Parts: sequence; C-alpha cells; structure tokens
Amino acid sequence: MSHDRLFRNKKDLVSDFDFGKNTARVFDDMLNRSVPFYSEMQRMISEMAGYFAAENTNLYDLGCSTGETLIYLDQIMPEHIKLIGVDYSEEMLKKAEQKLKKANFSHEYELIQSNLNQG
Repeated sequence: MSHDRLFRNKKDLVSDFDFGKNTARVFDDMLNRSVPFYSEMQRMISEMAGYFAAENTNLYDLGCSTGETLIYLDQIMPEHIKLIGVDYSEEMLKKAEQKLKKANFSHEYELIQSNLNQG
C-alpha cells in the first residue's frame, strides 16, 4: 500500500479535493490513518449487509472508491449475489479492479463509473 503524503508540502492555495490517480494510489492509507477503526467499520457494515442479502439479487456499493467494502462483502455474502460498485472516479475504479483481482474475488461483480449527483 502506498503511503499518503499528498499534503506534506505547504501550499499557498489548496484546490478542491481530487479523486484522481495520485489520490487513488494512497486512498486506503489515507482512510486508515484518518478514520478511526475504518477497517472495523467496513467489516461490520458488510456483516450487517449479509443479514439482509438475498440470493439471486444485486448488492450495490455506491461510492465504492477502491473497492474495500466490496472485498469485505465478497467474504460474507451468500453465493449467488452480484456485487456492483459505483464511483465517479475512473482512477478509483481502476484501483478497485486491481484490488478485487488481487483478493481473488469470488462473486460476480461489475464496476460502473457514474456521477450519482446526476440522473
């Protein structure tokens, strides 16, 4: 995992947060360091979702970023559920695809680039 050093140098003007390639590369480290118990929350969310999941349905992760929640869901979901990750950032979805392959993802899945603020 790459370590987050995006803001180590002082900037005179801070622009809007960018979910591009540089952020996608370090996003997991950024969250794990910035959000207390982030991984534990992901595990718990997945566990709760598992109680309600029904076979032969789709389960969506809206704003899936690098696919961390999808990986947790893959480990706990019944067999015949399609997991679908949706995110606005193409770079986050690329990172998610890499992580899902590395994790030997077992469920059918789809990653969709879409702006949830539109349509």
